[in-house]
Amino acid sequence: MIHWTDAKAPLSVAWTLFFEVQFYLLFAVAIASKRAAVLGLTAWLIVILTFGSAEYGDAKGLLLVDLFSWYNLNFLLGIAAAVGVARLRDRFARTSVIAGIAFVVVFLLSWREGLYDVYSQVRLIGGVGFALVVYGGVSLERSTGWSAPRMLVFLGDASYTIYLAHLPLASLYMMVASRFGVIERIGVTATFALGCLSVLALCSGLYFAVERPVISWSRRWISQHLSSSSQVGAGAAVQPPI
Repeated sequence: MIHWTDAKAPLSVAWTLFFEVQFYLLFAVAIASKRAAVLGLTAWLIVILTFGSAEYGDAKGLLLVDLFSWYNLNFLLGIAAAVGVARLRDRFARTSVIAGIAFVVVFLLSWREGLYDVYSQVRLIGGVGFALVVYGGVSLERSTGWSAPRMLVFLGDASYTIYLAHLPLASLYMMVASRFGVIERIGVTATFALGCLSVLALCSGLYFAVERPVISWSRRWISQHLSSSSQVGAGAAVQPPI
């Protein structure tokens, strides 16, 4: 998934994987050395803010452009939210949620007015807003006992399947809707609403059929291999010298 060429992802929305793999590398560095990861993260942030591009896809979206794109700032905001949950505890929970919602509203209004495409930095407003909501929401869960509705929790669990599969499934839905004259029969608004529900239902089915079993299998496989490795290491440790 390192973006050496201008090859496109198999699914159009999977372009974010080119950015995610960079953070997997960062996490690997953090496991080896926390100090090196902090220094590298700080230097990376400074370079992005100084020389980075607010546009995704400049120079065909090659590695160096991906590496210094402003899209990485949204991932860094996610890390900041996690650090806030761990370090700040619950001191700014309610304020963070309110401010986050305000940022998200400004972002959506900017998108509606077309500023999203004119000023790419507007995208960062949404990232800040969602990071604040995540930090504040988790902190409220911990401090007040509040919990999100189960449906929202489920959609969060299935969100990556929904993200990857919703566009092709939406295209399939529109093909079927056009074939059977759904728009003419129930109108545009109802067709759109039915499409959203249908795509969510299909994506949820994919989550149950594919993603969740794969995650369960991978966890068992990792657990078994870690257990086997520890047993081998323990056995070697008690071997008497020859």
